[in-house]
Amino acid sequence: MKRFLYSILKGLADLAIWFITLALLICLIRLPRSFEDANLAWAFLAGFAVGVPLFHRFRCIPCYVFGHELTHWAVATLFLRKTSNIRLSFRSGSVDVDRPNIWIILAPYFLPFYMLCILGIYGIVLIFDPPFPAWVDITIAAVIGLSYAYHVVLTCIAISKGQQDLQINGVVFSLSLIIVCNIFFVYLGLMIATRQLLPGFKLLFDQLAAQSEIVWQAFRSLIALCRAEAVEN
Repeated sequence: MKRFLYSILKGLADLAIWFITLALLICLIRLPRSFEDANLAWAFLAGFAVGVPLFHRFRCIPCYVFGHELTHWAVATLFLRKTSNIRLSFRSGSVDVDRPNIWIILAPYFLPFYMLCILGIYGIVLIFDPPFPAWVDITIAAVIGLSYAYHVVLTCIAISKGQQDLQINGVVFSLSLIIVCNIFFVYLGLMIATRQLLPGFKLLFDQLAAQSEIVWQAFRSLIALCRAEAVEN
């Protein structure tokens, strides 16, 4: 019985994940219409486009291993889990975590460590809103795109080689969660790189609300249809 309920809950979680994924993809298409400076968006995309073939050729594995294990450790710390025995080498690494949950296990696959570091520094600087020259903003946007390309390329390479982390909670569910979180960070990076944070989140919330209304209306129509057939029978 518990296994059946677990399967039902997992299926509902998968539907919720793809529901959010659809909203994010639609918002990624619609967000450029509100750009105040399209040059920043193009710089972000250019950095990403350059980074994909660049990091496929020059993988900088030690940097990836460091970011991967540090992400495990950081998320475990946020969940107040005990960590120990952090081991790092040029090709692999590991960290012992007490009672790891799905977020701790999959964190390195959807949290772009280096991009988040750059976004954090950039976000703090933006609080003070200094009068940056245009070329500085464009360069930062390109670096954000470049750092995200590094995350995507190395994550795809790691997954293609087979990862035990994905099998713990099921490969399909794990990949669904990784995909939606990565799309969210693309959206987040684009919002911050183009300084469209508030409009971007408003657009996302509006899209989620619109999709929820469509699902609710479809559900009501289905219930009405079932009732009509029951009355006829």
